[in-house]
Amino acid sequence: MVLGWWSNLEYGQTALNKHELSSGENVLVALGVFPLKITAAAPVVGATSTITVDEFGFDASYQGVWIPSASSSVKINGSVFEADASGTVDFVATSSDPVTITVTKTGFITTSSVVTPTSPAITSHNRVSPPSSGGGGGGSTPQRYATYRVLLHSLFRNKQPMGRSAEYGIATGLHSRSRVALLHRP
Repeated sequence: MVLGWWSNLEYGQTALNKHELSSGENVLVALGVFPLKITAAAPVVGATSTITVDEFGFDASYQGVWIPSASSSVKINGSVFEADASGTVDFVATSSDPVTITVTKTGFITTSSVVTPTSPAITSHNRVSPPSSGGGGGGSTPQRYATYRVLLHSLFRNKQPMGRSAEYGIATGLHSRSRVALLHRP
């Protein structure tokens, strides 16, 4: 199984224990699964909007890349669609209520996002919710090593389906036979 980590969905380029968390950063650590990424501009009520789903993988040179996630299951406010070969799904927002998007695909980490539609006359910024987490973490080198040690211990030893540690800002979970953890520094 491959152990990978991502900082704000950018593949980690150093050893995890050498990475120092910065304010507002989300670090995802996964064993045996890779993440999915949702790109969705703020939809306009009554207009067709496109959601793009990418999946993480490696190219022929073993460089981390995001590629279109064909055949992903995309749930938009409860209705399920299948992403086409280019990883896209089109939809029409019928109101200005927030739109919840959840994407699943076997072998990948389920991901969700929320976008708020605008009326045709108003422009808005895309509002994508970051993954939920426990908060905290980072800090001095000894604290950082202790945080990563607890995170990796949680990945390899945790027998619970889901656990949280507010002290370390760690959320862990089981994904089939793989393990996933999220570390966030507010």
